Amino acid sequence: MTADFSKRYGEALALFLTDPGEKARQAAYDLGHLALQSGMGIMDLLQVHRDQLAQIKGADQAAHMEFLAESAAPLEMELRGYQEANRSLKELNRELEGRVASRTQRQEALAGLGRKALDLDFKALLSEAMLTLTRILDTEFGKVLQLQADQETLVLSDGLGWELPSTPKGGQTFRAVKGQETGYALACPGAVAFADLNSEIRFRPSPLLAQHQIVSGVDVRILGSEGPWGILGADSKKPRDFAPEDLRFAEAVADVVGSALRRKTAEEALTRSEERLHQSQKLEAMGRLAGGVAHDFNNLLTVINGYADLGLERLAPGDDSLRQILEDIRKAGRRAAQLTRQLLVFSHKQALKTEDVDLNALVTELQKMLIRLIPEDIRFSFEPGKDLGKVRADPGQLEQVLMNLVLNARDAMPSGGNLAITIRGETLSRAEDDPIEGLGAGAYVVLSVQDDGTGIDAATQKKIFEPFFTTKAQGHSGLGLATAYGIARQNQGTLKVFSAAGKGSRFEIWLPRAVEGAALASPASAPAPAAATKKGRETLLVVEDDPLVRRLTCGVLQAQGYSVLEASGPEEALTLARSPERPFSLMVTDMVMPVMNGRQLAQAILQLLPGLKVLYVSGYPSDTMDPQGLRGESFDFLGKPYAPSDLARKVREILDRQK
Repeated sequence: MTADFSKRYGEALALFLTDPGEKARQAAYDLGHLALQSGMGIMDLLQVHRDQLAQIKGADQAAHMEFLAESAAPLEMELRGYQEANRSLKELNRELEGRVASRTQRQEALAGLGRKALDLDFKALLSEAMLTLTRILDTEFGKVLQLQADQETLVLSDGLGWELPSTPKGGQTFRAVKGQETGYALACPGAVAFADLNSEIRFRPSPLLAQHQIVSGVDVRILGSEGPWGILGADSKKPRDFAPEDLRFAEAVADVVGSALRRKTAEEALTRSEERLHQSQKLEAMGRLAGGVAHDFNNLLTVINGYADLGLERLAPGDDSLRQILEDIRKAGRRAAQLTRQLLVFSHKQALKTEDVDLNALVTELQKMLIRLIPEDIRFSFEPGKDLGKVRADPGQLEQVLMNLVLNARDAMPSGGNLAITIRGETLSRAEDDPIEGLGAGAYVVLSVQDDGTGIDAATQKKIFEPFFTTKAQGHSGLGLATAYGIARQNQGTLKVFSAAGKGSRFEIWLPRAVEGAALASPASAPAPAAATKKGRETLLVVEDDPLVRRLTCGVLQAQGYSVLEASGPEEALTLARSPERPFSLMVTDMVMPVMNGRQLAQAILQLLPGLKVLYVSGYPSDTMDPQGLRGESFDFLGKPYAPSDLARKVREILDRQK
């Protein structure tokens, strides 16, 4: 405050007290502005007023107070402005603090939900997400609607505040109608808010909202790996304007749930893939083992069945007790041979005679026989497919698969039930995820055998295609489903099972649809059996590393009049071939031997003896000899176990063909 201001204030005050006119009032007001510009406050001005008033004697109190009021008016106006600004600033601070607190609360809620997404199972996470959304948006209702496989039905899998009757399946269902709020939300990429459904023009309320007089709410879709999984929502019975940050928060919550869902889907797919890979590797190892066992058993059965046949041929008339023994041996041997054939099917080493097969016709032809296999308390039905085309397969093998599946279905329904066979077409637009067992893209014909019997639990399903695994009583081989699986895989298809304990089973054979106009392989026609095999005098070489099989083979051929040279392996055979003293016309050789296989041995000997005839024998079928280098060539083959008469007939046929 300056002396000049005080002097001017005193002069103006004295003037006002003597003549309180408009000019004096304006002077007082101007002094107030000057005080304001000088940075003076009300108290400063009051002190100046008191100092100057003390120098004026007999001043009228009302007059000098009026002067003071006029001069203080600009300061009071400024003060009120400051006060108003201060109040506004405080209100703004409170608003900003509220926004910061709200944002912090939402961020903490999202962070907490994200942490829980790593620990909770998906169902619990959905419930937590719904509660988080309703709590932050302050609504009375919350919902989780799951979209079903038909892409049209929604199930209320979790909810808050709804009063709905319970259902046997545990959740209310609603249609995802395009013109309703749920259909709109599923189609919208972001969150959908509605402030008042009564005035909403974009969509109609869904039945769920209409039943509970919902007025406002926010819906946001949850995205899975292959599109919308469902809807997460928060609703209220009161009109409500949701702010943009409310929508962003709902979208963020849905993103957390969607990410967890996609991660869960990927983890489940990886687990399934690993399990299928493990199962495939196990089945592949079992297949190799089964094929090797079948090969070795065929060697043994060649000896067992061969000597049984020779014994019966040479048995004296009237010796019925010994004949019965030999016939039982031969019967058991043939039954064992059938088992080895099943093992070879499982190991994909069974010869195929493929042709174009109409599955409708195949089942129709078998229908009467299938009905005879099941008791009267099982109702049988068959639903053929339409315009399916054909499949390229071995019809005999397909009949075997169908018989196995029908018998299994019968055994699963000891108290009766329903057995249904259906055929349908399926087209896979892309290959299945499983790189090991999955089917490729293309058209398929699916034969389904379904029962409503005891069903199969998950643990058993992992083993049912393993050879010798059975849940049935003693006397069953455990090769039925293993054989069916092997046949399906060998025909470029697969066998799938859908079942649960107590809920029946459905087995589906998926086979590729045959390409129309494709050339069919011509199966070699079997030679007509001769009434009696002629004997011979030629010299033959028998190469067999199994001594029992070699002894039987040589004995059978010697009994036919041939001169027989024996070799226990390729090296001994080559030594005999190099000897000019005993030339031979035909070599009978096993395919699988140490050091050198049958094909390699034949190539080596043919260089020494051009024109030599070769008969290959093996415990594996001829169609599986590709690793030996025979596929695509013309060759003579006899599969083990063979009967002595078959061996004699085949040798004579080859030798006569020479002449």
